[in-house]
Amino acid sequence: IVGGLENNCHGKNSLIAGGQSNYDGKGSKGVSIVGGTDNEASGSFTHISGGASNEAEADYSSLFGGTKNKARGPSSSLFGGVGNKATGVMSSIFGGQKNSAKGELSSALGGRKTSAKKDLSVAIGK
Repeated sequence: IVGGLENNCHGKNSLIAGGQSNYDGKGSKGVSIVGGTDNEASGSFTHISGGASNEAEADYSSLFGGTKNKARGPSSSLFGGVGNKATGVMSSIFGGQKNSAKGELSSALGGRKTSAKKDLSVAIGK
C-alpha cells in the first residue's frame, strides 16, 4: 500500500496506490488499484484506475474510472460510465450508463441500457 486512507491489501504481489477504502480480495494475486474510492479488485491480475465503487471480479479484468461498474468476465475491460457490467469473456464497455457486454468478445459503446448479448457482437449507444 502506497498512501491513501483505509486501503486494505491482502493479495500476493498486489499494489494499492492512493485513494480511500480500496481493497483486493483475499486469495487474489497481482492486483493493482490506483486511486479512487471503495473499489474492489478480487480477481487475480486485475487492475482498477480511479473511480468509485467499481469491481474487477474476474481474472485479468481491468476497469478505468466511472462509478458502480463491474468487470466480471475473464479478460474484460470497462472504461468509465455508471452501472455498466462486462460479463462476457474478453468483453468491453466504453462509457455510458447501465450498459452490458455479455457475449464473448462483445463490446457496448456508450449510450444507456445498451446490451451486446451475443458472441462477437457490438452494441452502439441509444
